[in-house]
Amino acid sequence: HPVPWPGRTARVVLVHDVTAQAALETRLHWQAQILTRLASREPLDTLLADLAIFVCTLCPGVMSTVMLFDAAAGVLRPAASHRIPPEVQAAADPTPVADLTGVCGTAASRRAPFVVADIETDPAFTAYLPVTRRFGLRAAWSHPFFDTRGRLLGTVAMYAPAPGLPTPTETDVAAFAATLAGVMVER
Repeated sequence: HPVPWPGRTARVVLVHDVTAQAALETRLHWQAQILTRLASREPLDTLLADLAIFVCTLCPGVMSTVMLFDAAAGVLRPAASHRIPPEVQAAADPTPVADLTGVCGTAASRRAPFVVADIETDPAFTAYLPVTRRFGLRAAWSHPFFDTRGRLLGTVAMYAPAPGLPTPTETDVAAFAATLAGVMVER
């Protein structure tokens, strides 16, 4: 609307950024879909595959994986992924639950999120460098998830093609996905 100004006319433009609102609506939609399907007893592998897609939908440009803990062997095994090449999954099967064994093994061992800003220089990826270089993986972060008694169930991880720390949105989505994965696996 024109705004009177002595000797001039000015226009006031209001801009409303709806990006955060759209992301929240997408997240709530996926959450409702996954929880509804969990309640209808869909197979776990299908739910975890959709969870990996959910992560990539909310965080364009990343790849995601869900790994499950094999307590008898003390290792993580790939259960679902989105955009991750099969060769990368094969290199991570099995992943020992130990310090400096990629982001998933380290996060599971430490029982806390673990971030690698540059895969090329981080000792957690020394054993995995041939495959990460081949497929252009440069940064990674992982969140472990647990059952209601605090027992390790697995990890959710994200991989990026450029070095750097995850954005606040990526960190939030990874934590949220880990919570959903914990519910899915325990149920």
